[in-house]
Amino acid sequence: MRQAFIGITPVALLCFDISSVESFENVERRWNHEADLYPGNVSKILVGCKKDLGAEAVRSVWVRDAYKMTAKINANVYFETSAVTKEGLEALFSHVAQISAR
Repeated sequence: MRQAFIGITPVALLCFDISSVESFENVERRWNHEADLYPGNVSKILVGCKKDLGAEAVRSVWVRDAYKMTAKINANVYFETSAVTKEGLEALFSHVAQISAR
């Protein structure tokens, strides 16, 4: 299914669960390589999901590590979001719209 979208979008959202180190590591191991298959100049955005679970007892991936990953995979920005509280979603989709309008 993902292959069907390669070449028709200017943005790749590379998402991970902030409570899962494995999910975070998959950004570099799997999803970044897949995003690099997109032809042309695709903007990569790193997205930490489940921000509502961000209490220290649950969070496994820290913001500083996410920023390091952002630089490592050559993403242009990092957002944290929550589908439950909707936090960060408006800013993320506004940024995607700005990139798409270029």
